[in-house]
Amino acid sequence: MLIKKLVQITNKFLPEKPKLHLARFYSRLPFSPPRIGFTPLLECNYSCSYCFNKNYINPYFRKCARIDYQEWVSLFNKFPTSLVTIGGGEPLLYKDMDKLIQGMAKKHIISQVITNLSVNLDVLIKAKKSGFRVMASFHPEMIIKEEFLKSLLYLKNKGLKNIMVNYIATPQNLEKYGEYKEFFEKKTGYFFRLDAYEDLKRDLSNIGQYQIYGINYLADREKYNNYLPKKCNGGSKYLVVMPDASVYRCGVSLLYIFAPEYKELVNPLDLGKFYIGNLKDSNFKIDKKDFVCHSPCRWICDIELANVRKC
Repeated sequence: MLIKKLVQITNKFLPEKPKLHLARFYSRLPFSPPRIGFTPLLECNYSCSYCFNKNYINPYFRKCARIDYQEWVSLFNKFPTSLVTIGGGEPLLYKDMDKLIQGMAKKHIISQVITNLSVNLDVLIKAKKSGFRVMASFHPEMIIKEEFLKSLLYLKNKGLKNIMVNYIATPQNLEKYGEYKEFFEKKTGYFFRLDAYEDLKRDLSNIGQYQIYGINYLADREKYNNYLPKKCNGGSKYLVVMPDASVYRCGVSLLYIFAPEYKELVNPLDLGKFYIGNLKDSNFKIDKKDFVCHSPCRWICDIELANVRKC
């Protein structure tokens, strides 16, 4: 509980930019709780052309029957106290999201909710005492900046001030990055965060000048393309929970397992190891030690949050 209180105080008072700089070192601390990426549903009211979920994640997850919020709270009791990021799809399409956040916050630290702010904003206001950050994803393909600004200011005026604007670093988005950054930071005072974007069809070298996650995106290129055995906290300090309650070691493992475009990048011996189990299984448990993997980390979140290192 002391760690939970410390994290909540840090989230409340430490500005967003320093937190992003510290994020990549956080999981190395021996007392740090696990981080869980939680997707209660994959449905979304947007259809962004660059969406990984739409383009690569198995459609099965979009067809899963929704799990009731009370069952989710019970299932998450199988985890130790953890930092939980709730995303999607669009998570605010989930019925009773405010009750889900509040229920889970009794044991876990709700780190952030990632949302496009297009629906059900009052859900966030109802749950704001849980102390989470809103990662507000701005997608100019789907909404103009003035309309997105209205949603940001609505939340701010309702007392929900722990907000960051998130912007995906696609080639087309990078063309107007400076314009949008200046607009939103000037109008709201919120940090405008450039999020990593990666695709097999794209040459990453043209975004080396941009700061993503507070560091140079290509600084860890050696790890990014490394096929040698590597130790990783995925499965112990970093986990991903999908809408059917299945649990995986990392976000990119879902691409390795289900997306044909990515299977050539993975050692076949690793595939079965990426899946940990289902929270509904009576014998479910997370790992107590590091995972050894031959596959490259194709997302920078895996490098930062799972603390990948060579054997």
